[in-house]
Amino acid sequence: MINMKYPITFLLSLLIHICAFSQSTGVGLQLFGEWQGARFSNYEQRVAIQDTAYASTVNRLASLYRSMGSYEKAEILYWQALNIRERSLGKKHPDYAVSLNNLALLYKDMGNYRQAEGLYLEAIEVIKNTSGTSNLSYATTLNNLATLYRDNQNYKEAEPIYMEALTIFLNILGDKKHASHGITLNNVAVMFRFTGNYTAAESLQNRAIEIIREVPGEDHPSYATAINNLALLHQDTGNCSTAEELFGEALAIRKRLLGQNHPSYANSVGNLADFYHHIGNHDKADSLYRIANDILFFNINQQFGFMSEKEKELYLKTLTNRFDAFNSFSLERQNTNPSIVGKTYNNILKNKGLLLKSGTAMRNATLSSDNEELIEYYKNWVQVKQQITHLTVSGMAEKDPNFSELQKQANELEKKLVRHSTEFSDLEELLNIDWRYVKSKLNPGEAAIEFTHFQHNPDSMLYCALIIKHDSDYPVMVPVFEENELERILMKRSMNNFDYINSIYGRHTIPNRRLHELAWQPLEKHLKDVKAVYISPSGLLHKISFAAINTGKNKYLLDDYNIRMLSTTAKTGVSTKLDFSDKPTVALFGGIQYSIDSDSDKPWAYLKGTLTETETIKNELKNIADVKIVSNTKATVSKFKELATAAEILHIATHGFFFPDPDKTKDIIARKELHDEIDFRGGDPGVMNRFINNNDPLMRSGLVFAGVNDYWNGKKAVNDDDGVLTALEVINIDLRNNKLVVMSACESGLGDIVGSEGVYGLQRAFKMAGTDHLIISLWQIPDKETAEFMKTFYGLLTEENDLYKAFSQTQKTMRMKYDPFFWAGFVLTK
Repeated sequence: MINMKYPITFLLSLLIHICAFSQSTGVGLQLFGEWQGARFSNYEQRVAIQDTAYASTVNRLASLYRSMGSYEKAEILYWQALNIRERSLGKKHPDYAVSLNNLALLYKDMGNYRQAEGLYLEAIEVIKNTSGTSNLSYATTLNNLATLYRDNQNYKEAEPIYMEALTIFLNILGDKKHASHGITLNNVAVMFRFTGNYTAAESLQNRAIEIIREVPGEDHPSYATAINNLALLHQDTGNCSTAEELFGEALAIRKRLLGQNHPSYANSVGNLADFYHHIGNHDKADSLYRIANDILFFNINQQFGFMSEKEKELYLKTLTNRFDAFNSFSLERQNTNPSIVGKTYNNILKNKGLLLKSGTAMRNATLSSDNEELIEYYKNWVQVKQQITHLTVSGMAEKDPNFSELQKQANELEKKLVRHSTEFSDLEELLNIDWRYVKSKLNPGEAAIEFTHFQHNPDSMLYCALIIKHDSDYPVMVPVFEENELERILMKRSMNNFDYINSIYGRHTIPNRRLHELAWQPLEKHLKDVKAVYISPSGLLHKISFAAINTGKNKYLLDDYNIRMLSTTAKTGVSTKLDFSDKPTVALFGGIQYSIDSDSDKPWAYLKGTLTETETIKNELKNIADVKIVSNTKATVSKFKELATAAEILHIATHGFFFPDPDKTKDIIARKELHDEIDFRGGDPGVMNRFINNNDPLMRSGLVFAGVNDYWNGKKAVNDDDGVLTALEVINIDLRNNKLVVMSACESGLGDIVGSEGVYGLQRAFKMAGTDHLIISLWQIPDKETAEFMKTFYGLLTEENDLYKAFSQTQKTMRMKYDPFFWAGFVLTK
């Protein structure tokens, strides 16, 4: 007779077990999951929330959703089960450890390795203290932790943990077969394959398959994983016929059990595509790569519907190898099937700045909605982020006991916003832009150039240009250079040096064509009769001034082409006109007094040329715009935030700073190799340790305002006006009304280069805040020539009403008088 104390719990648990081991199709899993979700809410109302049986059912349901690849539902339910067990059983209970381990497995799937590691370690301690180390739960959790280290290529940490787990399994099980033992053997075999120990790998892999074939059986995802890994081993050792057979078997099992949109199925399709690429069967590889590619974007869409930006970033990193493999294949395949480059171009349009597009879409959807509750969530989120920023800037983050809780709260609020704003968001529409759309925006004599970079092989980070013209049948993919070749040109010395800049771009009388030969010459045969180019850079190319690339004696790229820089060529053809008919609001910041309550002029010296600069601009615009100059001690961060929201044009003439990643450079103090006759805008950043050593690139990039010297010299900020506007703070300003931000400040265009996201610094922050166009700088700016550049630009803007035309003409005017150092550092981008 069935115990009816928890009849619904019992039935649900039974169904979950049956489903986990017996479902024959991915559709079945989906239908069962939907049925569970519908019944679950009714059940919740009937059972006390602290009930441990309820927690077990919730935990199993979460595991089901995880196995289906439905990470959003799994995460919610895993946390619910964990919280119930904490309240009911406490943190020193084996069931609590089970919840920790399951959450860790989920976060590993999502690419959040740091959080997964913390949960695994906590679970191991709980099990050790409650049940000891001679049990299957302890061994299984050790295996999971070791696999995490293995996947991070930390083999030194992984191997002893694996060996400890295997010893426990052997001591407890002897000759008895157990699924966890088989899975651990499989994972150790993979590690040996990664490290080139193929003999040990094959022996362990075959033993793992022998166990898993019996428990849990051949009709189980674990069996597919094991034979897929054996196939990879045979591929590595040249046994191609066996590898092909095993890849096909694993693919069929995953398709039948998990469905055609599951991440594991995508992995199998990708592996088989790699195999056919490896043996030269490009027709089969072509078809499979396209299928895998579509599944990847299906899953990106699914997971982006609930993840915070940081979680999205980590998740995308788990997919990088797949996209790199597609790019490498596309480069080889284009001669026999040029249509594949169209697919590659579409991938780049979707992936480039994907986190930026996603975050902006969420913000715009929220603020544009009529959902008062959603907007309130957004305000709370911004408020919490401001608290975090304040604690970080003030140096109190490590001392505040609530700091980590604030970070967690901000992450949860962001995820809630993402979930609830999806229905209002235009992200899906943005991701559906096709290369043919870009082509439709091109006129005769125009070309779109989408740069990308990817791991072409273990020793090669390759940069390619994908080119579209108005009459292209398909885009063309052109290999351009290896990253280390450009690094050799850029990384010899600090960028803040007159001689160094001219060594890259050349001078009027001393050409230097190294950069031209490397980054542009390979494209020229595809650009015949082209006079205008839309360029979207990638990686280190964000540090290049394309207009100033030297093509010969006293000749630069801007002499041959009308150049428009874009964050993505999806913006090709977008209007760059500014409408002055309604007298737009213009806010100018310059002549800022960095010391208010002291006589100190350090570290930031007063820039006398900036007041002249802003007054000159006001004279150019005063008849067609509502212009306000803010200077002296009134030019505070608070005043900037107050005026920025309404301003359609923001011009900021001040000091800017960017400090490189402290993990990648020992030279944390910016070098000051100053020409004797030039008044640079970079100050001595020695006092800025909390910025210099920050792990967040948005905290290592910023602008300074009134009172900054007082604050950095030990005086308490008044009303939190510390004089520092970090990129992290800029994100929280609503600039959706803004058409143009001009940062007339040194290094305002620099930041950490992060994959396909581009530059993490001030330019990213202003784009996230909502501005349309940015003028940024790539190196330290001379004061006198900057004022001349800006006067010329705004004067032309009032005549042309077109940003790109005015900017291009300004560059051409300045290049007739000066070396590139004095004008090419400025870049206009959209």
